[in-house]
Amino acid sequence: MKKVMTLLLVLVIFTTFTSNLLAIQISPRDNDEKILIQNGLAKENLEALSNIDKEQLIENLKKDKSKVQINSVIMEIDNLAEIEAFMSRSRQELIESGADSDKVDTTRKELERFSTLSEEKLAKELNTSIAEARYIKRAIEQGRNMSNDNQPKEIKEQEIINASGSISSTTLTYSQAVTNLSTATRPIYKVNVAYTWNTVYALSIYSDAIAACWGGGLVTSGISSAAAYYDSTNSSFASYNKTISMTKEETIQAGIKFRFPQAVMPKNPAYPTSKTRNGSATFTIYQLQKQGYATQVASRYCHRSIRLESTSISFSTSPTVSINVGGAWDTSAQRISTISY
Repeated sequence: MKKVMTLLLVLVIFTTFTSNLLAIQISPRDNDEKILIQNGLAKENLEALSNIDKEQLIENLKKDKSKVQINSVIMEIDNLAEIEAFMSRSRQELIESGADSDKVDTTRKELERFSTLSEEKLAKELNTSIAEARYIKRAIEQGRNMSNDNQPKEIKEQEIINASGSISSTTLTYSQAVTNLSTATRPIYKVNVAYTWNTVYALSIYSDAIAACWGGGLVTSGISSAAAYYDSTNSSFASYNKTISMTKEETIQAGIKFRFPQAVMPKNPAYPTSKTRNGSATFTIYQLQKQGYATQVASRYCHRSIRLESTSISFSTSPTVSINVGGAWDTSAQRISTISY
């Protein structure tokens, strides 16, 4: 009996000690996320980064913050212009431009249904204002009435401003972090990029991309990526669905593109779709020996719009580093960090 009591006492002490130890380990990690925000990471992207990536960034910032460059930017998408452009194009045009045929059919059916609802009913369904519902119906009608030979007309800026913004436009927050892990003889840099949609984008018939490039002919290793999808209404993200790996396309010693669908099948059939809410990618670039030069790392988020223009994404690495995109993309401003190699 004494042995049993002793064993129970030891177990209680061990459990208490373990719980306290875990509390000590977890609490600083939560507090340390403030370090990331103070050094340039948008707070919206805390969830987008993996715990391992956040811990490594925090650790490196504590060691020497001069070796970690983080900067963020906000990109805005005009949902009304997207709706108008979609309705002005034929099914065949959209499919030939790379759109998913099933998503085209589903989207058109949904927008046509919206056009039959009163402003009051549409506002209630989308959980938005009557003013925004009016602009959505107007965008559908204007797009429907336009000739396919004409470019979609723009909704007047004042009309967009008059709406509350939750439906008329949406924003994405994008961040880039570049950590200098170089040795005395070898240049090594770890690159983290992350995005978060702050509100739901209206249409999702294509794939998006994250593009990154660099100079100096550095090679890549340790590439990983993840895009998280949430079942969505037409006005908000709902429950988590799944996370997938992005497809990657490398331009050797120059750049990399990560591609992922704007939407996937919903987990819950009660929702019309499941859109990407956030995601991240990471990779390391390095050389076997330092050469004594400086160059840059650049990246940007590329959101495919309903413009039937060039879908190209190309890299320039000399004399300046830049990501060049065709007119079919809405993009964030480039995030640029200087590195030595």
